[in-house]
Amino acid sequence: MNHTTQAKKHSLLTVALSILALLALAAGGQIDFATPIGRTAPKGRARFLYTANRHSGDVSIYRVNPGNGKLTHIGTKQTGGQLSSIAVDPASGQYAYAVDAQYGMVSAFRIQQGQGELIPIGWVSTGSQPSSIAIDPVGGKYALVTNEGSGSVSSFRINRSTGALIPAGTAATGSQPTAVAIHPSGQYAYVTGLRTGAHSLSTTSFGSDVVSIFRVNPETASIGFIASMPAGDDPQAIAVSPQGNYAVVTNDKSDSLTFFVIPQALPMPIPVASISSVGGPSAVALDPSGLAVVTNRDSGLVTIFSVAPTGGIHLVSVTTSGAGPAAVAVDPSGVAYVANEISNSVSTIAITPYGYPTPLGSVPTGAAPQAIAIAY
Repeated sequence: MNHTTQAKKHSLLTVALSILALLALAAGGQIDFATPIGRTAPKGRARFLYTANRHSGDVSIYRVNPGNGKLTHIGTKQTGGQLSSIAVDPASGQYAYAVDAQYGMVSAFRIQQGQGELIPIGWVSTGSQPSSIAIDPVGGKYALVTNEGSGSVSSFRINRSTGALIPAGTAATGSQPTAVAIHPSGQYAYVTGLRTGAHSLSTTSFGSDVVSIFRVNPETASIGFIASMPAGDDPQAIAVSPQGNYAVVTNDKSDSLTFFVIPQALPMPIPVASISSVGGPSAVALDPSGLAVVTNRDSGLVTIFSVAPTGGIHLVSVTTSGAGPAAVAVDPSGVAYVANEISNSVSTIAITPYGYPTPLGSVPTGAAPQAIAIAY
């Protein structure tokens, strides 16, 4: 993904001003500080973590300390090209998939049991300039890839025995789809898009860019467009709650988050609130207990929100990361990992059940990390 904010300088002054701005918004009633519910117990512990590094064309591999969540670098897998996204099969934790924006392809890997090493399986072509990938959360039966350059979503069936990707089709989205998330039922996909032409709605108070909704057949990986809902300006990332009842979109140019409620009867995200997130919100990860962790690329801030499906989204705390935080993943045990694109590092942040952070340090990555994936 081509980010115009990469050249902006990260400084302590910017961080300080951004924190003051967030506090001013809270004081003015635009954002409320709130205490979220306690975190639910995790089902498992993270074993390995991977970052996709755009400029060095490789994947950094880390072992996760099961006691404190800290990372130890254990290897690097060269892929070539310019990596834009990475995902681990959530059904088994056995396979990983890295997206190459330069050559328009996805490389598949088997994760070596107990070691975390990535063993190449093969690769498949996508559309032009693929930007993100999501894996079926139910049975790991399919993968979806957004293609910014060709304005489409590529779908693939996953061979459960080998992890190989099998092309299943392509659906048009309009221009520049940036990110994709899959509903926990595995039957719906949500794609953020920049001014997506015929699918977009007229400009509203939320903005002119959109989230497009697709129906997915998990058995065949076929997808079909249903409708679009408005988001903010330049949506960069989307996350759906593990319960499937709400979603959050980060909007880079409008410095905002769009909060969507997802009805149970028909999983169509309905925009219900837009709140400020100062400093170019770039990525979001949702904790099962109702915490949203947001990276802000321009300011170097990580903001933590409490989310209640009936009460909206409220700022809880703010902390700093490295320069240019571009991606975030949250382990349910209470640890967030942030990929810092400019400082070429991944930061580890412990988060209490009530959303208060404690930075635990950082480790180097390859050049310009764009995405994070956790293997359980």
